[in-house]
Amino acid sequence: MNKTNIEKTMPCGVGAMVAMVLAIGFAASAIAQNTVTEVVGGLHSPRGLAFGPGGQLFVAQAGDETTAGSIIEILNPMGRQPNVQTIVTGLANVGLDEAEFLGVGGLAVFGNGINFGLYAVMGANPQATGNPALGNLLRVNYRRDVQTLVNVGSFDYDWTADHTFLVPDQFPDANPYGVLVLPGHTYVIDAAANTLDEVMP
Repeated sequence: MNKTNIEKTMPCGVGAMVAMVLAIGFAASAIAQNTVTEVVGGLHSPRGLAFGPGGQLFVAQAGDETTAGSIIEILNPMGRQPNVQTIVTGLANVGLDEAEFLGVGGLAVFGNGINFGLYAVMGANPQATGNPALGNLLRVNYRRDVQTLVNVGSFDYDWTADHTFLVPDQFPDANPYGVLVLPGHTYVIDAAANTLDEVMP
């Protein structure tokens, strides 16, 4: 799969983002009386999570200066003693200011059994970081083999370079961070390019 398999669906408007932030704020105020319980501690820059078909919970960790990015699987996440297993490790990351790290972020699960796929999007992009692993959309199969599908970050960076007039003080840039997989459709959202992409086989 190459860059020609990515379609720019739409730029995300500032108004939509503001509405989302307000909605989250209202939801947070409505649940202010609830309690919080730690399920798993000691994570390294956790970025994304998704439930699997068996009720397991997958968590993406971007990592830090001494720990590579990884994806863990939490069995029985709602029980008293959740079982944590690392299913993917050695993923690239990049450090930002104030000890913040970008790497593997958004997760999505599609299918089960031998058709199971865990999709993960790597943050940032290779042009700005010099690391070709950043910006990739990955798929992990039921055997835990990792396949690189396409570099969305590279595509988005090139797109913003052609559209610098939209945000002259920030473009070119790219930071894909969220992925959604539906039958026949895979979508990736980019926080730096302000775009929604569709990845096609």
